[in-house]
Amino acid sequence: MVKKKVKGKSNKEEKEEDRAECNYCGADYAADSKYCGTSTLWSHVEKKCRKCPFSDWVEQNKKQTMITQFTKKTLDYEVNSSGTTTMKFSQSKVRELISKYFIIDELPFRHIEGKGFRLLVTQFFPNFDFPSRFTIARDIYQLFLEEKKKLRNEFVNRRLSLTTGCWTSIQNISYMCPTAHWIDDNWKMQKRIISFIQVLSHKGDMVAKELISCLNHWWITQLFSITVDNASSNDVALRKVKEYLSEKQNALVLGGEMFHMRSCAHILNLFVSDGLKEMSYVISSIRNAVRYVRSSPARLKRFKEACKDVNVESKALLCLDVVTRWNSTYMMLEAALKFKKAFRYLEGDANYTKYFEEERFSGSLYVTSNLFFQEILEVQIELNDMKSSTDELMSKMAGSMQLKFDKYWGNVEKINLLQYIASILDPRFKLDVVHNGFRCLYDPIRAKKMIKKVENMMTTLYAFYKGIVMPPSSSNDQQASESVTSNASGSSSSSSFLIKRRLISSEVTSNDLDDYYADRKEKLVEDTNFYILDWWQRNGNKYPIVSHIARDVLAVQMSTIASESAFQPEDGFSIHLEALCLQRWSRL
Repeated sequence: MVKKKVKGKSNKEEKEEDRAECNYCGADYAADSKYCGTSTLWSHVEKKCRKCPFSDWVEQNKKQTMITQFTKKTLDYEVNSSGTTTMKFSQSKVRELISKYFIIDELPFRHIEGKGFRLLVTQFFPNFDFPSRFTIARDIYQLFLEEKKKLRNEFVNRRLSLTTGCWTSIQNISYMCPTAHWIDDNWKMQKRIISFIQVLSHKGDMVAKELISCLNHWWITQLFSITVDNASSNDVALRKVKEYLSEKQNALVLGGEMFHMRSCAHILNLFVSDGLKEMSYVISSIRNAVRYVRSSPARLKRFKEACKDVNVESKALLCLDVVTRWNSTYMMLEAALKFKKAFRYLEGDANYTKYFEEERFSGSLYVTSNLFFQEILEVQIELNDMKSSTDELMSKMAGSMQLKFDKYWGNVEKINLLQYIASILDPRFKLDVVHNGFRCLYDPIRAKKMIKKVENMMTTLYAFYKGIVMPPSSSNDQQASESVTSNASGSSSSSSFLIKRRLISSEVTSNDLDDYYADRKEKLVEDTNFYILDWWQRNGNKYPIVSHIARDVLAVQMSTIASESAFQPEDGFSIHLEALCLQRWSRL
């Protein structure tokens, strides 16, 4: 409200009068509290104001082109020398962008009705007609359907590898999250969560039923492998899935001989956990101490004061482990070790001692498949060193871990050979990795047996892919060949050269596995990043059949961690679209 001087009825006298100004365009109207109402100002805002985003005048001119100033940095296309470009407002495009914004930032649908959000959007798009929360929910679901259609098209004639895992939430609700993995035509690793399923139980029959339903839903017809953890129910589930796929033509590789992949990360967690049992009392004590410090803000403040008193300086914070994850236990111990003096300082605190004694007795961008075998060799070397240690506790721990290690990787009959074939397809190692690795892991007899077994599997796999990549010649090809042969009978030197060239080319193509073995290996340089998919992208044409094997084998996951990362942020939004849509609908 402002006061302005205006002329009276005699045009000679001036007096001050209350006037109201429009916040958008600055137009002023009489606003005397005794004689004037608000209808005039409301009429101006609704019908006459050209700057108010809610004015009828703006609504009637929505289709007009807006002249907007942009800098070259903010545009993906070139502008003229004056820096001015023409942009036509699109209601549908803005709604699409808002839908993606809701998905990426995981916002509730009611956010569209927030005043702050509307003020912000209005600043950039004054003509935007805001949808309701129900409309934005439908937009997001429509976006999901479009992304789903694109993904289905991507799966056509594509051999995939899956990972899946079951877990139970704190509400005792069981979930399963199948995730598809493949290497695209540009040799880029791709990962998509294709379903987020609530299951009634973790039994094998139920898991198999949901997996088969998921495959049918996405029209997936070709699988290389499925990676699961080592629960016995998964053996039943994958056997049933394998039987189902065996009825379909070309659905499995070599009849599913390498279909079942056991999660190596899960196995590693099992045998490390067995080793940690030897010092479970110590770990439990440290866990209780950390739990005490983190149980309330007051205790955390007291702990920080103790750190200052004993001159402990560290930016790291105490973290509580997840009992089923040995790596989190390691991080908890590593962090707690830095605050050893501070914990001793707390021993004089009666609450700390009481809490500690009461609790004491109550109780995943990345590792690729080609690196697995080398990592296992390093683990075995570490175990050998621990077993020969003079420390009795360390030696005992190593013995427990070795038993679990041998249970999963000591029986040569039960090992999925894909774990070793992936290492062979690393051009830095090739066959040397299995020759030297097996001699390190096993006795000479078992090592020789495993080397022969892996080599035979590689040859068999090569023959299978050769039948896919280079199918038998059709009748037309045979006729063309006969035509070339008949022309060559005229003793034409050029025709003879073409025939020889064709025969040599065919021979080279049919033996590119031998060529791959015989060619020089890439140098193994320490502290140098080597991107195996980039190498195969550059050299795939030299080994046409082996490159097809590499594309499928290197996409196989050695761990089910990929499925467990469903709740972690990802690059892009489409891979979580289905799960997010389900969550958003439940909030309406």
